[in-house]
Amino acid sequence: TYSRQGCTAGKYTFGILHNGDILGCTSIRDKEFIEGNIRHTPLKVIWENPHSFSWNRNLKKEDLEGFCKKCRFGDRCLGGCSNTKLTTGGSVTAENQYCSYNHSLKNRIKLFARKPTEELITMGRNFAQKGYWQLAETALAVALQRNVADFKVDLLNLYGYVSFRLGNYQASLEANEKVLQKEPNAVYALKGKGLCLARLGHSEEGIKLLKKAVSLTDESFMDPYLDLAIILSEMGRQDEAMAVIEEGRKKSTPFIAQSQALYQQLVG
Repeated sequence: TYSRQGCTAGKYTFGILHNGDILGCTSIRDKEFIEGNIRHTPLKVIWENPHSFSWNRNLKKEDLEGFCKKCRFGDRCLGGCSNTKLTTGGSVTAENQYCSYNHSLKNRIKLFARKPTEELITMGRNFAQKGYWQLAETALAVALQRNVADFKVDLLNLYGYVSFRLGNYQASLEANEKVLQKEPNAVYALKGKGLCLARLGHSEEGIKLLKKAVSLTDESFMDPYLDLAIILSEMGRQDEAMAVIEEGRKKSTPFIAQSQALYQQLVG
């Protein structure tokens, strides 16, 4: 069973050419996409081969290119029609240049390019507060293309947060790493990098950084405690997660309310 996201070629549909060649989609005729021939191999064998149609069956958002890689709909559409991407961009992972959402955001970029940097950062922050993550990312990305030395760290922190909320963990990771190059003990960036590593499958590395963030933070910023506990809980390490929560609740009274939902979940 494959996800319904994106192009269905090789997941729920296939095509047969006049000569018996099997393709995920008959619009894609390149030889590299021919999975076999029913004159030589039964269709069932071709279809059930775990290596067949891997170009689409294994496609993930992080494999996409250009705007599609950071689009909030990337996990759902996976860039849309594979043939469109192939014929216009030269690859099934290329940016879909015919996507209406893509065009809409690129028009926004043209408008944002006229704005002063400080206004872009303010816009990005306001968009983020309203949950308009894509618009926030777009405004901040334009700002980051400029010489923004005076507020680079704050901008990178915000960009990293927005990218994380979009599920763009690699972009968020890179933003946090740039902050840490300037400020190795920056708690917010340590926490952000730790979360990104965990989401990217490097859980132990992420936990190590989250623990460092916990050791450096104070009662005014308790997010590292909660985030560390969440990651530990997701890994099935409930006892460790509870220990982190209890330590945080002793350290900060407001954290009791902040952590209540997870606390109740861990208590069972």
